[in-house]
Amino acid sequence: KLGNDPSRAFGDYRMYTLPEKTTVGNNQIKQIELIAANKVPVTKTYLYDGAKVNWYRGTFYNDPNWGRDMNKKVNVLLEIQNRADNQLGIALPKGKVRTYKKDTDGSLEFIGEDMIPHTSRDERVVLYIGDAFDIVGEHKQTVFQRINDREYNESFEVKLRNHKKEDVTVKVMEKLIRGGTWSIINKSHDYEDIDASTIIFPLKVAADKEVTLTYTVKYKW
Repeated sequence: KLGNDPSRAFGDYRMYTLPEKTTVGNNQIKQIELIAANKVPVTKTYLYDGAKVNWYRGTFYNDPNWGRDMNKKVNVLLEIQNRADNQLGIALPKGKVRTYKKDTDGSLEFIGEDMIPHTSRDERVVLYIGDAFDIVGEHKQTVFQRINDREYNESFEVKLRNHKKEDVTVKVMEKLIRGGTWSIINKSHDYEDIDASTIIFPLKVAADKEVTLTYTVKYKW
């Protein structure tokens, strides 16, 4: 486990203290270890955000073509809980995190990097390290129905193909952001609310199989 937190509060900021004295020469760049932690549990997550949408809060989107662009890539995420019982539980500074994995011969291979924000203890750290090669997604609008000027129904079909030799769970993220209030009136799988305009469908996809998700959302203004 880690010892004392190397940082201290300074107003609304954190100040970090080096673990030992160091000397930096003129025009020299030196890399110094600030935090070391061993055996920190890491959870790998697959996330599929199939709809390419740009939106602005407070805007109504009633164009049937909006949101039809598709992304096929499934993101690979690493999640770390910054808690004391996970060998962490300290304030983490903003910076770049590089990820390495042991190859079959024991050598470390670089697999990705991401930037993390300043992270308080007991908060979650999520690293995006790239896209899955053997998992492919498809996202398609199947129905756009205008009931009246203040009510729309929209249906989607999401397909996930797993070409790996092991089962995986992919979190399908759907952004329900046309505006107004929404409700899911039909679905093939259960979902979880993430925030006021985002839901997650956790889909189990067997090795070398395909799973299809369908759902319909009703918008009202």
